[in-house]
Amino acid sequence: MAIATTRTRGIVGLIGAIILLFGSVAVFATVAGFFGSTWWLFDLASDYRFPLMLTLVGVAIAYGFGYGRGAAVIFLGAAVVNAVLIVPLWIAQQPKAATGNSIRVVTFDVEGDDENRAEIFAWLDSVDADIVFLQGTDAGWTAAVAATGTPYRVLAGPPGEDPGTTILAHPAVSVTAVPVTAVSVTAGEPHTEIVTELDGATLTLIGVDAEIPASSDEADARLEYFAAIAARAAEVETRVAVVGNLSTTRWSHAFRVLAGDLPLRSSEDGNGYSATWSIYPTFGATAAQHFLGLPIDHVLMSEDLTATAHTVGPDLGPNHRGVVVDLARAGA
Repeated sequence: MAIATTRTRGIVGLIGAIILLFGSVAVFATVAGFFGSTWWLFDLASDYRFPLMLTLVGVAIAYGFGYGRGAAVIFLGAAVVNAVLIVPLWIAQQPKAATGNSIRVVTFDVEGDDENRAEIFAWLDSVDADIVFLQGTDAGWTAAVAATGTPYRVLAGPPGEDPGTTILAHPAVSVTAVPVTAVSVTAGEPHTEIVTELDGATLTLIGVDAEIPASSDEADARLEYFAAIAARAAEVETRVAVVGNLSTTRWSHAFRVLAGDLPLRSSEDGNGYSATWSIYPTFGATAAQHFLGLPIDHVLMSEDLTATAHTVGPDLGPNHRGVVVDLARAGA
């Protein structure tokens, strides 16, 4: 009996140590995320505010009831810190639209997923978009547009096998692609740019495609890329929106480099937490995968624009999901 009791105590102690370790790492990551400008790994930690909050609430409950309240209070406090940063996703409000006119924009990183191309095009047809940015495509995707019978026309696309962005437009939409050589963005991944109209005024859409950095050099290159995109957006004298896969969330230093100075408003504001990427290939299979995913695909807009709708598409194969946003002119 004594041996069994000792063994039970050992197991209980081990479980407590594991919970304490998870909680301590989550607290450290919570704090480190505020120092993303000092080290790129700290900036990556800032992307996980929502999973960190869920983890900290869980370990606070488990450790508080089973082991000790002191550490549980610390875990719960760190959870509250993350919650404060996340809450604007629900309580922030988009400005009211000035008119009933809007333009529907889709961004979707398909990651070169040729096997599910037909399902992706069928979904695009169903959302009836005006402009579509497809990241992770090649020349095969451009050729497939006509073959699938989709009504969209190709404005721009990669000429070869190297991945890039394909831009599609609805036939009823007047839109012009701007050659990359005509703009001043040269850092980082290639970008795309188109010009259309909204409520009789020019609207410029800048398409971006960034990668999650795996080293300090890659992180610095992404910051340079974002700074260049921000500078280009600031040069535009008309309404502007930045659309695409930023590979980071709104809580990171990298995101602030892109969106902070203009400033650019996110279409996420007021629409809750909607993850657009997960490490799991079957993204939509479980609620856990959704809540552990990250909202890294964005539509950011100048202050004279508003988002009258923001939705995230279904799991269609790639680790990313499409984002559908209705842009309108903001009222006074």
